Amino acid sequence: MDPEDLGELAEAVVEGDAEEMVEETLEVIFGIDL
Repeated sequence: MDPEDLGELAEAVVEGDAEEMVEETLEVIFGIDL
């Protein structure tokens, strides 16, 4: 799990960006870069 991905996920949640939340969640869980 990349701390940078977690930071980006948190930022997406704060901004209310659903598409970005999904993308970052997948990156955190599966370790893939979308």
